[in-house]
Amino acid sequence: MLRHLVYSLGSVLRWGFYILLLVGICVYAFLLIFSWLAPQRETQLAGDIAPPKGRYVKAADVNIFVQEAGPPDGIDVLLVPGIGGWSGTWPHTMAMLAKAGYHVVALDLPPFGFSQRPSAALYGKQDQADRILGVMDAFAIQNAILVAHSTGGGPAVEAASLPSRRVRGLVLIGTELDIAFNRRGRSYPSFMVDRFLASPSLRDGAVAAFISNPLFTRHLLNWLSNKPGSATEAWASLYRQPLKIKGTTAAVSDWMPEWVISAKEARSEDPETYRKLKIPIHLIWGDFDTIAPVEQAKELTRLAANTTLKVIYGSGHLPQMEDTEFFNYMLLKSVNSIKHDIELKEAADRRAKAAAVIQPDKAEAKSGPP
Repeated sequence: MLRHLVYSLGSVLRWGFYILLLVGICVYAFLLIFSWLAPQRETQLAGDIAPPKGRYVKAADVNIFVQEAGPPDGIDVLLVPGIGGWSGTWPHTMAMLAKAGYHVVALDLPPFGFSQRPSAALYGKQDQADRILGVMDAFAIQNAILVAHSTGGGPAVEAASLPSRRVRGLVLIGTELDIAFNRRGRSYPSFMVDRFLASPSLRDGAVAAFISNPLFTRHLLNWLSNKPGSATEAWASLYRQPLKIKGTTAAVSDWMPEWVISAKEARSEDPETYRKLKIPIHLIWGDFDTIAPVEQAKELTRLAANTTLKVIYGSGHLPQMEDTEFFNYMLLKSVNSIKHDIELKEAADRRAKAAAVIQPDKAEAKSGPP
């Protein structure tokens, strides 16, 4: 009886192993097919199909594609997109801010959009922050308000935390900051995830199937959002535009390990950074955001006294798409609040300078002849 039971168990385990092996082979073949298909559809040069309203500027180590709107003498606002986003995925927001009198620059943060991809696959948060500041240099912008979404948030905080203090205020939208609250930062990947990240062929296949695949774009947007029907074909078309560029799948695949687990320590993951930041930080979050849960934003408001949280109820990771009108209303309130803080500080600085001029004059008058 016992011998029969052991034999039966061994047979089950053996067949289980064969089934798992077969499933693994099928998944691997599936990913290889998509990896092979990617170069067939990625045939265009970025410069040939980039929107004519934008232009390229040299920023740090690469040429960054940017689009600009609003009066040149307005307060500068930079729009930094997240995963899959580019300068063209802010159409309503750019128009709204420009109408309100702001000078808006939307940029494509590589590997997404039409910007040049770095040859050495440098996608660390500090590398991306250098590119953001490089865009500011290209426009001769001394300081600006940064509005960042998703994976663009970390680089925006990195730029804001530099001693140069070129960032006047931050608006972070569903950003993945991986702050080490109570020593709980980004968790290390499991063995399987680690092996996946270490395999370029598997990464390429996964990216080609789910991220750079134009047939999957609308499904991906639906998965990131919470409101049914918000991922319209018009929005999907915007996100698809750069997917024709040569090497898109390979570039996103090179970026993926940095997204999952950064190899470098980042200031944006250190709680002390936010305690030291003296600029206003406004958070706009969807309460159904599964990529960057709103609990992280709530913890950040408790960490830094200069932080304000605005929750868009019923929205997921893409509030600018899911509830565009209300999102723009909340964003304009945040940017106007930062503008008000800037104007108060500038007025205080002018009074301080005027007082510094008056005081020496009084001193000279007192020391003169009787």
